[in-house]
Amino acid sequence: MKRLKDSKEDRQNNIGIYTVGLKLTKELGWIFRLQPYKDLGIHATVEVIKDGESNGEMLALHVKSGSKFFTESTSKDIIFQFKTEHYTYCKEYPMPVLVMLHNPSNNAVYWQVVNENTVLNTASFITFQK
Repeated sequence: MKRLKDSKEDRQNNIGIYTVGLKLTKELGWIFRLQPYKDLGIHATVEVIKDGESNGEMLALHVKSGSKFFTESTSKDIIFQFKTEHYTYCKEYPMPVLVMLHNPSNNAVYWQVVNENTVLNTASFITFQK
């Protein structure tokens, strides 16, 4: 039998997804739902809970994890670059999409909504405030 290989990048992506889920559940009390099917860019959804109740607000999450996503930044912003087709996919998704960046060095998670106001330079990058 041929053995399948697991990559360090796959493991880091999983760590990021589960860290985001834990933080959203534990710190905000939101309902985290992992996307169990083929990854086309949306890794999970969350149902927003306010004062112990849902108002039906749902958000889609695109999660990236790894130190390579934190190499380009300013004193107050993190710059995340992605392809135009990924921006278009997120912008046209039927619910708001948040890009979630997990920094494995300090376990911090940064987020930004994907829309015309947050994506700069013809969809080449999005900034996250530190």
